[in-house]
Amino acid sequence: MPRDPASPSAAQMIVADPEGDIVFMVGRKKSDQKSILVSSKVLSLASPAFAALFSPRWSEGVDKFSSIKPRQIDLPDDDTAAMDWICQALHFRSNISTDIGLSRLEKVAILGDKYDLGVALKPWGQLCLQSLRWTVSTDLSEAEIVSLMWVVFFFDHSRLFWYSSFALQFRYSRSSSSRDGQHISGIAASLLKEKTIVSIIADRHNILNHVHTMLEDMITQVLSDTEGPIAITHHIKELQRIDLWPLSKIFQQASLKDVEQRLGFYQACKWYDCGCSRVKMHDTIKVILGVIAEKQAGLCLKCYKVGKVSRASENCMMLDQRLCESGEIDRDRFLRNLIMRELQKT
Repeated sequence: MPRDPASPSAAQMIVADPEGDIVFMVGRKKSDQKSILVSSKVLSLASPAFAALFSPRWSEGVDKFSSIKPRQIDLPDDDTAAMDWICQALHFRSNISTDIGLSRLEKVAILGDKYDLGVALKPWGQLCLQSLRWTVSTDLSEAEIVSLMWVVFFFDHSRLFWYSSFALQFRYSRSSSSRDGQHISGIAASLLKEKTIVSIIADRHNILNHVHTMLEDMITQVLSDTEGPIAITHHIKELQRIDLWPLSKIFQQASLKDVEQRLGFYQACKWYDCGCSRVKMHDTIKVILGVIAEKQAGLCLKCYKVGKVSRASENCMMLDQRLCESGEIDRDRFLRNLIMRELQKT
């Protein structure tokens, strides 16, 4: 039923447009419901989905809307806080906050995708993302990183998409009872392109396999030296001390972040110029750390959007869409290493 704005219940509604001709009743539970007075014209310009919803061809559409008796439209499945924020943003209300946190911003992006509001909400979303710029430097869970990936994908923020996909590769760890990426679920994960998470985790797995092989080759080399079995005992004890032994079990489950940090604690012989195998092993570990730093990277948003993300082939990992177009690989690698060092501080 149309709602008279002069009624007591209407007086308590959220007003996005004082001259609005639509009242959204958002939410399913009465305790959580919000009514929002909006303009059909504004929303039709912002969203093809709303334009169709207000069309006479749809059951909600009428030939003419009136601000005297706004028409009520129920949106029971939508998040109330997210829809409130969206309506305030689209009507350019002065009291809108851009510091709303990742959880609400994810819900905004989900509704934005549902109602095809990507273009209209992009400037607002990018403002909100400024407060989340270094979120990936904190200890986000894997699910939260995936949520951030979806948010920055929707709001078309190429650098934060690179950061968040990098963070997932860097921080992902797997328990012995889970398959790669299968325990990461939720709406954000389902909205990302198929096999995106699996592809990122596969890149992480390939890096760890390479590092694992280098460590095994290093141990084999030590065994062939004149110090032989005596020396290897010291190396294995040191790997046990930094929680990197047995290699196969650790590398199946650990994150790149864990492996990198543990290798950084490996101690060389206190007489560094003695030339023993422990010094040689420490030098090799420095090389391994360099390999990890070189191979880690996020995904290029430009290539991701056109479907160039694959588990079977090497992905484009440019930090910025402009770099992807110009092919400035050296500059991209330089920026990548700067970000990696920022992440390592946490």
